Parts: sequence; structure tokens; C-alpha cells
Amino acid sequence: MGCWHENFYGGREIKAFEEAWAKQFNVKHAISVNSATSGLFCAIGAAGCGPEDEVIVTPYTMSATVVAPLIYNAIPVFADIEEDHFCLDPKSVESKITDKTKAIMVVDLFGHPYDRDAINAIAKKHNLVVIEDCAQAPAGKQGSDYAGTLA
Repeated sequence: MGCWHENFYGGREIKAFEEAWAKQFNVKHAISVNSATSGLFCAIGAAGCGPEDEVIVTPYTMSATVVAPLIYNAIPVFADIEEDHFCLDPKSVESKITDKTKAIMVVDLFGHPYDRDAINAIAKKHNLVVIEDCAQAPAGKQGSDYAGTLA
């Protein structure tokens, strides 16, 4: 529904799906969208990214990861990937941070989650948001935590 209606948020089935998803992945909130691309757009917006803000991204990904910041007139900044898992290299990420950096968008690739400890520590140090694109790691885990819940 594109206008206010009792089904604006998807109706009874969607609400039940979101509740089941949140329970399965042990998270406080789950919001369904029509595609992973739309999810990235939502995440960039929720992070408050806007004109001239920089978002660190990977060059080794589907185009939506790089386009998402552009939708909000933010600037994607490419960092290098690590050799073993092809996820963002934490050292490269840190070298790309400027006073305009607002977020780091990580991609869990080929079932491998990003280096949560290193990237999240960098984000905390610089007061940045980490946005996790886990479309390529369904049910991937780091320890007991699922991909998509690490950021």
C-alpha cells in the first residue's frame, strides 16, 4: 500500500514474518523490504548520510552497494579488499577516513562475514556507522552471530 492503510506496513503476514525473523537472528528489530538493494537504501538513509558525506565501500561488490550512497548524494569512497575473503581490509578502511566520513558499508562475501572486530573498532574510534550488506552470506556466521547482525 502506498498510502496510509492498515496494511501500509505489510499487513498481518508481514508483521509476523518480521517478528519471526527478529527472533531467529536474535535482534531487536527486523524490517522487510522488497530487495537487498532497497535494504541498503534504507540503511544509508537511517544512518543519516547526505550531500558531501563520505561512505567507505568495497570495489568488489554488486553495484547497489556503491549506488546506495549516491541516492542520498553522499560520496562512495573505495577501500581495498583483503586477500583471503575479499571483504574490506581494515587497514585500507582506516586510511580512507576523513572528516567527511559518515559510514562504512561492509559486504559479507562468498559466505564470509567481514572482520567485525577490526572494522567495528575503527568505526567506534571515529564515531562512524557500520552498515552490513549480507546478501552474499545467507546464514553465514562469525562465532555464534549471524551475518547481518554484526554491524
